[in-house]
Amino acid sequence: MLVLSLCIGLAMIVGCEGPEGPQGPAGPEGPEGPEGEQGPQGEEGTANVIYSDWMTPDSWEPVEFFGDSVRYGDLIAPDLSQEIVDSGEVNVYANFINADFVYKLPIDADMAGVGTSLNFKIKPDTVRLIHFDPDNPNTDPGSYPSGNKFRYVLIPGGQSASSSTKAKGTEIQDMSYQELKEHFDIPDEGSGVIRNARIK
Repeated sequence: MLVLSLCIGLAMIVGCEGPEGPQGPAGPEGPEGPEGEQGPQGEEGTANVIYSDWMTPDSWEPVEFFGDSVRYGDLIAPDLSQEIVDSGEVNVYANFINADFVYKLPIDADMAGVGTSLNFKIKPDTVRLIHFDPDNPNTDPGSYPSGNKFRYVLIPGGQSASSSTKAKGTEIQDMSYQELKEHFDIPDEGSGVIRNARIK
């Protein structure tokens, strides 16, 4: 009988559950865990780098630009797409007659005692060279002789290379001809495409 009474009492205690109490205060914040291992370095971007042969404009057209006299000459660039204009990189270089090295455009210099400014603008299919005399802005700067040649290098900003190209865009734009030629293994003559060139 005593055992039966104890069992009944125990069942009553277990079966009678009281109301839930209020939530207790939050415990103290635990210590910060150790820093995780550094992940592997991402792959270098790649792009199809397009380079032209050395060329000279068919003509240097005189125009008035905001009251100043300038000359422009067009280089035909069939691979210069709107996508490259919008998101790629375009470098233009000049190989002047009797010059010791290749110049990178834009140029603002004193050559043989004559001030000269040579810049460029781009649009699909065309690299436009712009010649101006900053010392005599109202004077026709004249044409460059056909022996002076120019070359452009196009670097598309495609999906695999856009972030890397933009991250290093200033570096690429500032490269001298020799630096760019060695960086992308561009030959001294001829035109072509270097496929999957590394964009460092």
